[in-house]
Amino acid sequence: MRRLFFTLLVALFAASCVSSEEAAVRGVIKRTFGQVPSNVEFEYVHSDDSCNFYSLQVEDDVLTVKGSSIVALCKGFHDYILENGYGIASWSCNRLDFPDKLESIQEKVVRSPFEKHLFFNVCTFGYTAPFWDWERWEKEIDWLALHGFDMPLNPIAFEAISARVYRQLGLSEEEITQYFTGPAHFPWMRMGNISNIDGGMSAQWHENQIRLQHKMTGRMRELGMTPVIQGFAGFVPDAVAEHYPDRPYTRPSWHGLGATYLSPVDSLFGVIGTSFVKEWEKEFGKCDYYLMDSFNEMKLPFAPIGDP
Repeated sequence: MRRLFFTLLVALFAASCVSSEEAAVRGVIKRTFGQVPSNVEFEYVHSDDSCNFYSLQVEDDVLTVKGSSIVALCKGFHDYILENGYGIASWSCNRLDFPDKLESIQEKVVRSPFEKHLFFNVCTFGYTAPFWDWERWEKEIDWLALHGFDMPLNPIAFEAISARVYRQLGLSEEEITQYFTGPAHFPWMRMGNISNIDGGMSAQWHENQIRLQHKMTGRMRELGMTPVIQGFAGFVPDAVAEHYPDRPYTRPSWHGLGATYLSPVDSLFGVIGTSFVKEWEKEFGKCDYYLMDSFNEMKLPFAPIGDP
């Protein structure tokens, strides 16, 4: 009985010594490969350098991965298994055959020349991932960490928060719904190229997107990532011009399509943009980066340069 009690104390003490960074790294590896090799150690190292680094060292058949962030530690481990043929994390499959015997190597340091590592194109969220659920996104976020990306685009639930802002402006549910496209077209709607195509999402859709965004934001922050959120770029439902006439609106053309655009010099632009940020951060917490694209592949409704 005493031996069992002592064993439990040792296990609890060992668990308490594991840093939150190391626990997060182990979580990524276990979710991806189903196991964490027993002869791998992780050590988070604080660095005043804004650029991440990791180091690898093998001694007495134990791989020690040190890193300045959770993502750096994950990438260090993945780079090691990839370079040595022990495994890979890919979009099609994951494999890990980690041996008990490892060739000794002196400490090798790899430092990124960049402070942040952005990932995803805005169109990814229409062409590839508009209907992904949390199970799929959880795998993708782990993939990001293992490949060294710490600044993912994350525009999910943009429409749900935008709808809240438009309600505050006095728009009806029908006026808001008529503006939104279907999920596969979201990127082009967010950039103002189109509106009101295959739309009509239900309130349940928006609620599900908010729940999904909470999970995604929580996991990204847990892994030390800095998500980039879709912001208000100036495109509004046509009904905004009806509720707020005598404002400087234009309609940039994209192959004959487009959306109503509110001039950024008008005070209403600031009201809507500020309201969006407040609503977003009230729901999901503070965000450091917002992405806006106001003129994507469009024919601009302005006079040619040089004309009076």
